[in-house]
Amino acid sequence: MARSQKPQVIERIYEQLVDPQTGVLRRSIVTNTDVVDAILWCNRNQGTNLSEKNPANFIKDVIRGHGASGMWPKSLHDQRIGGRQVTGDSNVFEFVPYETGQTEAFPQLFGFHEGIRTHDLQSVSMPLASKALGRDDETYLIQVAIKLNLVETHFALYSAINVIELNHLQIGIKLRLAEIDSLYTATYLDTNGTKRQLIVTVAKLKTNASGFCLTR
Repeated sequence: MARSQKPQVIERIYEQLVDPQTGVLRRSIVTNTDVVDAILWCNRNQGTNLSEKNPANFIKDVIRGHGASGMWPKSLHDQRIGGRQVTGDSNVFEFVPYETGQTEAFPQLFGFHEGIRTHDLQSVSMPLASKALGRDDETYLIQVAIKLNLVETHFALYSAINVIELNHLQIGIKLRLAEIDSLYTATYLDTNGTKRQLIVTVAKLKTNASGFCLTR
């Protein structure tokens, strides 16, 4: 697999934003213009061949892929400086300091762990055409999860929350600071038996094995 050229661009952006005298960032937010300028500079001076046509998506391939920390410049890791995606107003991402105890730029906060329970789901109810056209992108996998009642199965059999009704609302919701792959609303009973409402968001994990993360 070819080595990513993006760390060179990220490093160039940081160098342009940091005060050489104090070592402090003059601005932590990185804009579309910063990305385009850095790409063009690296293409001219460092032999990279990246396209500058879609700067808004520049950081997505870095932070959303498996092994994202390996695509972050070592020089920034050594300074304990990471990044996070920021959208809107022509912003792309932001340089942020590591949290206490953080050892890599993009820790894997969600995923499978030892002792996790597995549950078999049937797929005979899915049309053969859907199976033949299967993909590994978020939209297709979320549709499969909806058709096979994956989230409903979780709350019915394994969740400590006493959900008595669950309704799917929408897929592919793009917010200013985040993207929700699928959105549900739930009615549950609290410890006093009182009905309460809950919003459940679902994200497809970017791992070697397909998985989903539920938040509420």
